[in-house]
Amino acid sequence: MDESKWIAELSTFFNEVLDDKIKEFERTIGYYREYDRPDDYLKRNKIFNLATVDEVVRFKEELVDYIYVLTSNYDQKSNFSNDMDPVQYEHLVADTLKELGWKTRTTKDSGDQGIDVIATMNGKKLVIQCKLYSSNVGNAAVQEIVAGKAYEQAQFAAVVTNAKFTHSAIQLAKANDVFLLHHDQLHKLKELCFGIAR
Repeated sequence: MDESKWIAELSTFFNEVLDDKIKEFERTIGYYREYDRPDDYLKRNKIFNLATVDEVVRFKEELVDYIYVLTSNYDQKSNFSNDMDPVQYEHLVADTLKELGWKTRTTKDSGDQGIDVIATMNGKKLVIQCKLYSSNVGNAAVQEIVAGKAYEQAQFAAVVTNAKFTHSAIQLAKANDVFLLHHDQLHKLKELCFGIAR
């Protein structure tokens, strides 16, 4: 089946309609992250040049996630600040999860076995390490939360950050079933843990 005309129409819609609307909304709420906009995803994957149905579906999912992040930040845009200290960041993560339906608590500063936030839902426990970093988060954070998961006998574990993760941290996380998330992606945890779409 020749999908080239449909792909061309989708490209025109994105470039001439949707992209301008997203930029306008971002300017309105004062929120803009150039590095993970859906149009950058398209450029990276050349989706409109060599598109498959799977690539279009992935683009749609990323676009939906991006719009969700934008609308979430419309309500909560002042919550995160680069001036936060690590304890404030932990509370931001806990409070955000609470708004998303989790029961949460932060741990004490010492003796926490690498756990900063404990969240529960549907009788299952999720342990989280929060990393407020100016550089990429590496293996140590993953190793610590794996130990914390065993210590708490939790079903799920995650590392949440304002930054990005190193390639080795991503590999180690995959091998140990640890979720790696930016704090803007906390809405994904319900689906990651339980397969429940938001």
